[in-house]
Amino acid sequence: MPERLLNTREVAQLLHLHLDTVYALLHRGELPGAKVGGQWRFDEAQIRRWLAEQAEARCEDVSRPVGQTPQPH
Repeated sequence: MPERLLNTREVAQLLHLHLDTVYALLHRGELPGAKVGGQWRFDEAQIRRWLAEQAEARCEDVSRPVGQTPQPH
């Protein structure tokens, strides 16, 4: 069971994103969430893990030599 469920506005605040960006990420299937009763809900721990993964991926991109593609996991 999730510790705390967030709504889209709370996720936008947590991630320092515009609400439209949160909806765009959801539309592309990039942000973990679930629709409950027609409204999006997010497990706070999952969102924090997702954010950490995004930061890690950016660090890998920055440290990779130019022109080198990422290796599949």
